[in-house]
This record gives sequence, structure tokens and C-alpha cells, in this order.
Amino acid sequence: RPLRPGFSVWDKIVVNKGDLTFAELVKELETRFPDVTVDTLFKRNITKKEVDAGLGINLYNRTNPFAAQAKRAQEQLPKTTHNALKAALQRDIDNFNNAEKKKELSVSKRYLEVYGKLATADRNYSMLEGNYTNKAGERAQLPPILYVFTKGSWVDDQKSAK
Repeated sequence: RPLRPGFSVWDKIVVNKGDLTFAELVKELETRFPDVTVDTLFKRNITKKEVDAGLGINLYNRTNPFAAQAKRAQEQLPKTTHNALKAALQRDIDNFNNAEKKKELSVSKRYLEVYGKLATADRNYSMLEGNYTNKAGERAQLPPILYVFTKGSWVDDQKSAK
């Protein structure tokens, strides 16, 4: 699918407002792009190694209408279902249930919680991607997000974690 009109594959959305909560970041994106609803946000270019380690989860989920369906599916799984599938479904259910709480977390804290420290301690940004819908409920696309945070946020936390 092509990106929105006016964007190329080289474009990025730069958010340089300090360490925001997810609620603030979503509001910022939805203000810049009023015809778009942010459904999920996640690390850009997640690796297979990270997915295999159980890190292939969203940093942010808008409250999901499929949470009840996921719970019913979990209850109906045969006892012989592979444990990895059960664990993945449980992670999804937990993510759905915690969506409201996560909106008030800072992006940097949640990123560190899920992915650990950045590649280098002096890096002051992270690349994020998301899933979006337009006002008609159709899938929408935006360029990747270059999320810049301030020196006083997670850079200092990373150095103290060494």
C-alpha cells in the first residue's frame, strides 16, 4: 500500500516534545493527522530474535474490541494446544486489559520495560511505527515516527542501569 498522498518512503514524522505519555503522543499524532486514529504503536524494525524472545508486542494498544473474543478463544483452546500459542494469546489478553493503564506511561519507560536499553547510551531517539485507521474505519498509513526524548528522561535511566 502506498503512503498517504504527500509522503514518500523517505519521510518520517518527527516528534520532538520531550518524554511524552502515550496519551500525549497519540493526541499529538491525531492532532497532526486529524483524519487518522492511532490503534497501535510499536518498535520499528523489530527483529526475529526479539519476536522469538517474546518481545513482539505493541508498546501501545487503543482499547481493543476483540479483547472479549480473545478471552473466549483462550477458554476454548484444547488442552493439547502448544504452550507457546497459549502464552501468546495470554500476552494479547494482558495487553488488551492493560491498554488504559499504558496510556499514562511515558514512552521511554514503556520502551525500556519491553525492549531494554537502546543500542548506545547517548542515543536520544527511537523509531516507532503504528497501525492506523481513517474516519471510514479503513486501514491508513503514516510514515515511521522518529520519537525524540530529552536527556533527562531515559538516557539517564539507561546509564544508571549499567
